[in-house]
Amino acid sequence: HGVNDILIELPAGFQQRNKSIEESALAELEEETGIKTSIEKLIPIGKIANAPTKSTHITYGFLARELVFNSEQNLDVTENIEIITRAPSATIEMIKSGEIWVGDTAALIMKAYLMFPEIFR
Repeated sequence: HGVNDILIELPAGFQQRNKSIEESALAELEEETGIKTSIEKLIPIGKIANAPTKSTHITYGFLARELVFNSEQNLDVTENIEIITRAPSATIEMIKSGEIWVGDTAALIMKAYLMFPEIFR
């Protein structure tokens, strides 16, 4: 892949045909992590333009609540995903240290931190 490195990212994917952005986000969350929730449990964090002068790609972020961790991953052939969990406060330190350096992941975590600081205490 592009940067030829192992990276820490939030679950992500493209909007799926005939699905809303929220429905696509739920599908990617379950496919990549085996974690389920419902549209009603998604809180929009906002959108990120990763390279607005080079691409029309927009990343939409959500904070998901009331997660159910009992499904299995259903990865695409090109995906090799290991799930890691960290306390929200630890993710801020991981961004500071450079352990998390994917732009949209870092930006959405920081946006969530600014919007919901109580989660990161």
